[in-house]
Amino acid sequence: MIEIPDKQIQLRYHERLKERLSGAMGEVLKTQAGRRLVWMLIEDGKPFADAFTGDSKTYYILGAQKKARELYAILVENEAAYALARKEQREQDEKDRVWLESEKKQYQPKNR
Repeated sequence: MIEIPDKQIQLRYHERLKERLSGAMGEVLKTQAGRRLVWMLIEDGKPFADAFTGDSKTYYILGAQKKARELYAILVENEAAYALARKEQREQDEKDRVWLESEKKQYQPKNR
């Protein structure tokens, strides 16, 4: 990122960056893999969880949450991609639940 001392120019520059990011996000959201990646990054950032830990880790969590909320804001701007990403994630969550249940059964001790 470049250093811009003038506040007005800074604001216009950040708007340009936001537009470029939004355009790039539109391209990423065209693919299932891209939607999955964006969804994962948002989930990993836990944008709406409690960040307070009582120590300096709080600042790290707050930074991750800020980035996750920025991604989320861009994602929800594209309503169709957001709806599709949510649908795909719900389907994946169900597949993961089924897989987890089968794994649990496989490793349960047998009664004698």
